[in-house]
Amino acid sequence: MKNKTKLKYSAMNKNFKLTEVKLKGKLKAQIYDNCLPLNEFKEMQKQLLSPAFPYFYYKEIVEKEKYNIKSPIKGYGDNKDVDVCQFVHSFFDNERSIWSQYVNLIRPILNVINPRAWIRVKGNLGIKEQKHLVGGWHYDILQQNGKPYDDTITGVLHMNTNNGYTLMETGQKVESVANRLVLFPCNVLHTNITHTDIKARALLNFNFLATT
Repeated sequence: MKNKTKLKYSAMNKNFKLTEVKLKGKLKAQIYDNCLPLNEFKEMQKQLLSPAFPYFYYKEIVEKEKYNIKSPIKGYGDNKDVDVCQFVHSFFDNERSIWSQYVNLIRPILNVINPRAWIRVKGNLGIKEQKHLVGGWHYDILQQNGKPYDDTITGVLHMNTNNGYTLMETGQKVESVANRLVLFPCNVLHTNITHTDIKARALLNFNFLATT
């Protein structure tokens, strides 16, 4: 990873495992398995998958007008063809001045990541599909000129295990495994691929300024 963040290893599970995956050029993805202490992760998982936790319906994962992107990988759909919904809870959004009353529920993972500045933190809940669908190719954060930032990081903490995954423009797949944290540069094009095996796929999505 060209731009890194300094994680607070003291807040992580003592038995975490780090794997680095090459993406393009000098860019890498960092995959931390068994990221959080199990008791902390289980409590987060319980709360975020509770029927009482508020998620809000979004008719599409990627705004088609904003991301009119041709698929970089044959067989994985252009954005104009995708039709996938999801449910979202915004914990923090700097651009929209949002600060959720539930932010303390995810404090264990916020204590791990030590960014220069937070940009956005949200929870995503995807429903089971009959087949694997492309959620939509995108960069999480764009500049006003429509290009991705090169000093920001995208992060995903998977809240449960399922057969959905994140697909990078370079062809690498990152599978959804409970308590797996994935960090990669925001200027890597990617898409989520929906799951087919369990009722719901849950994850936390982070965007923040890297430590240079």
